[in-house]
Amino acid sequence: MLPLMQQPQRSTPEIGGPTVILKADKPEKYAVRAPDPPDGGPAYLIHTKDRKGRLIDKGQLRKPAGYTPHELAIWSPKLDDDRVMGPLTHVFPLPSGWTIDGKSVSLDRLSIKQRTQILALRKMIPPAAEEAWQMRLNITMPWHKVWSIKSFYATPRDQFTWLKVMHRNLFVAGNGGAGDTACRACPQRENIEHLVRCSVIQADFWKPLLALMKALGFPAPPSGEEVPFLLLGRLSDTTVLDANQAGLMFIAWRCLYAAVVSSRVDGTPLHLDRAYNRVFQMTISRLKANGEKWLLWARKNAHTGQRRRTGALGSHTM
Repeated sequence: MLPLMQQPQRSTPEIGGPTVILKADKPEKYAVRAPDPPDGGPAYLIHTKDRKGRLIDKGQLRKPAGYTPHELAIWSPKLDDDRVMGPLTHVFPLPSGWTIDGKSVSLDRLSIKQRTQILALRKMIPPAAEEAWQMRLNITMPWHKVWSIKSFYATPRDQFTWLKVMHRNLFVAGNGGAGDTACRACPQRENIEHLVRCSVIQADFWKPLLALMKALGFPAPPSGEEVPFLLLGRLSDTTVLDANQAGLMFIAWRCLYAAVVSSRVDGTPLHLDRAYNRVFQMTISRLKANGEKWLLWARKNAHTGQRRRTGALGSHTM
């Protein structure tokens, strides 16, 4: 906003740099600074601006008398796509100098999708689980990213259990109503947090899973912060796991919870080794199904205008 409150300031463009040259009561001229001629004085290659803001060389080398160069406002919707808006002090809104919720943003790189998400987040009422988890874990959480965790290959049914964990409404024996409130792996009372803190479940299920993630090249939580990672996907104060890693976590929670419920209902020992092996089986089947879906899509659209999108299919890899 500050440049709009100032008088136009002269600039000294570099050789080959775009600028706008102004003179009182004369139309603005867009130009590119040319090397100075032997007889001295700044020289410019005169350009015109098309409707999209791109400069077009007119092939005219001039030393306009009385014109002074001024800084341009540039709109860059993507890399290597600079578009001229006009003199910096004559344009509103400028691309830079804006903040949303305290975070600096550039208007030219702010897509419609991003704007919609920002407005939606402002209207969203934080779940009550945030305060409850914050009180129990006592650690900084990037909540807006936690609630955005998703996977491209885990099914909605796969995601059901971990989402209920995040929202603290997963039914466990410690809630009552099942008679026995003890964990199926140890004598302690079962609750959501205990499913990741239980030493037996940790040793036979979560630690092998974390080792698998490390072997696959996924980022690991800092030492001592595994519990917030397993419960909420937190990697640091500002980051959470990505869509590839999230799919594995969604399926892991589904398999673990299914094993706990089956053990309680059937009155049998908790087989964590079977639950862990099932994570492998389900993850492989989900990835194959996702690959088959896009392979079929690619074949159907190979000779249509949609074929250009097939290059984006490799963005999800494991």
